[in-house]
Amino acid sequence: MQNIEAFTEMMFALGETFGVEISEFKLKIYKEALGDFSDEQIHKAMVMAIKGLRFFPKPAELIELMEGNPEERAIEAWGLVLEVIKRHGANRSIVFEDPKISHVIEAMGGWPELCRMRVEETGMRCSQFMKMYRACPPHCAGQASRRPRGDAAYAPGQKVGG
Repeated sequence: MQNIEAFTEMMFALGETFGVEISEFKLKIYKEALGDFSDEQIHKAMVMAIKGLRFFPKPAELIELMEGNPEERAIEAWGLVLEVIKRHGANRSIVFEDPKISHVIEAMGGWPELCRMRVEETGMRCSQFMKMYRACPPHCAGQASRRPRGDAAYAPGQKVGG
């Protein structure tokens, strides 16, 4: 978030819409919770909240409006990981556009280790991945990794079949 004035104005618009007083403390909490998102993302989420919610949104609700349902994102991310394992295996260095995927894979022992999982481990590894992915905040992996030349990169929703 860069434009604090626009953010403050939108918070007051939310307050007016839902009949909630916006205190300095509430502004501070919401600025902290939403600080990692762009002004445009925050604005869109607040407009969606005004149009679609019945009660004043908590920061987590605004984040969900920006990012989508955490369970669906985790399922999509795991599906992408499986597709890339199928396509490339452990023979290639892979960097995912979503830094959370890369972060979780590292926490699970790294790409080669994940690629060596046996079929009977898939369910357990899926549960582990999804739990860690959902728990990882958007900024958990910092900035997106730099991709060395020649490495494959994948984004959620990207077709990986050939």
